[in-house]
Amino acid sequence: MDGMVHTKKVLVAEDEADARNLFCEVVTRCGFTAIEAKDGEEAVKMVTTWNDDIDAIILDIKMPKMHGYQVIEKLKEMHKEIPIIICTAFSALADDVVISSYPNLTTMEKPVSLTGLQHLLEELVLTPK
Repeated sequence: MDGMVHTKKVLVAEDEADARNLFCEVVTRCGFTAIEAKDGEEAVKMVTTWNDDIDAIILDIKMPKMHGYQVIEKLKEMHKEIPIIICTAFSALADDVVISSYPNLTTMEKPVSLTGLQHLLEELVLTPK
């Protein structure tokens, strides 16, 4: 250990401000740093900016500019395997090809249980790889 404390960072990609704020609150409650993105394009930009410093992503599917599927495709192209939690109103996602081909992905249906999200985040971020 180099003595530096690495604060875990979670990217919250959600176009609805209320939902984004709620998710950021959960991230903060876990003791992690929330990085916000208002759309898919911004989410990909944040992953590029922070490089390997993002520990998990909370991702909405329906977003302007670039939707969640495209974000996942971009991450695959960049060979990123950041754990993703998809929070969406659509329940038919689990068997989607894009989703099933990504290594570390969990889906949660909206309205998301904030306690459930908190437990899942802690599990994904704090479990040693």
